[in-house]
Amino acid sequence: MVFFDVTSSLKSIPPNLAHEILDKRLQEASDEVQNQLKIEHIMRLFEFCQKTYFTFAGETYKQIKGTPMGSPISGLVAELVLQELGNTAFTQQKPVFWRRYGENTFYHQEERAAKLL
Repeated sequence: MVFFDVTSSLKSIPPNLAHEILDKRLQEASDEVQNQLKIEHIMRLFEFCQKTYFTFAGETYKQIKGTPMGSPISGLVAELVLQELGNTAFTQQKPVFWRRYGENTFYHQEERAAKLL
């Protein structure tokens, strides 16, 4: 049994990874024939929401790493990325049991398969 706890997930998610995962999820779930709001439009809005600036010691900076500080979209981005990483990580060695709550993951693997990890 293994317990994972992701630390600093909001600060460590590369913006391009978040963009790729959101685009992939939208492609899987969307029916653009029915929807007036196209995936392209959602992705442009997402890119805009990912841009953030902050002031420190009188200087203005553009945040280039992670998700925007204090943004309501940051939790959603972290959730999408963690779901994708979990799905990708367990494709070759299926766990006996695994559950994730927020940034915490509980994982149980058969002993012989765990030795391969």
